[in-house]
Amino acid sequence: MTDYKIPDELKSNPNVTVDDYRISEQFWITEFSEWKCYLFGYVESCGITYRPKNGEEPNWFWRTTQHLILGHKWVKEQDNG
Repeated sequence: MTDYKIPDELKSNPNVTVDDYRISEQFWITEFSEWKCYLFGYVESCGITYRPKNGEEPNWFWRTTQHLILGHKWVKEQDNG
C-alpha cells in the first residue's frame, strides 16, 4: 500500500483524512484556453472542435499555417462579462 503524505497546509484541517487526499490527487482541474480550433467545419454543431489547455495555444504563425495548409480555423472567444 502506498503511504500518502498529507501536505502541511491540509494538516491543520481536522476534516481532511488520508483517504480524502488520495482521492483528490487523482483528479486534475484543467483550465482551457479561450482559443478554439475548428478542425473540420466552422460550426460548433458539426465537425470537430479542439480547445488547448491554457498557455498551450499556438502563436500567430502556427495558427496561420494550420489555416492555410490544413484548413483549420482558430477563433478566440469573446468575453461576455
